[in-house]
Amino acid sequence: MHKSIALWSLAIAILAYLFGIPEAVADETSMTGENEKLQLVKIFFEKVDSQADIDSKFTYLTNDFVYIHEGYGGEYSRQDLYNGFLRNWKNGNYKDSEPVKILSTFSGLNMLVIKREPGGTTLFEFEKDKISRIKEYW
Repeated sequence: MHKSIALWSLAIAILAYLFGIPEAVADETSMTGENEKLQLVKIFFEKVDSQADIDSKFTYLTNDFVYIHEGYGGEYSRQDLYNGFLRNWKNGNYKDSEPVKILSTFSGLNMLVIKREPGGTTLFEFEKDKISRIKEYW
């Protein structure tokens, strides 16, 4: 009996992933629309040509934002990430950067997972209309 419940749960999860399911009813702290989430993610990946571009990106992050990338040292605060963006821009690291191509997405209540090129898989979490956490899986 338990095996059949587990198999049905797995089948439903796979079908939901492949074909999508309606998002849960949200309260005022939720960001449910996949397009809305994807637009914020795309803003974050837009080319950086000036400090104003960096400042603009960071208006879309919560004050307690956290960036997690275990391959690059672990966990970074909003200020740590801002300082890194600014340093990289001043060093000319964004001049010839190639645009990010989003290959696929998976959305849930207050989250969006993207598979992208270059890079890999990234989880974005949201609070209201801002990004609260980014976790890299590459």
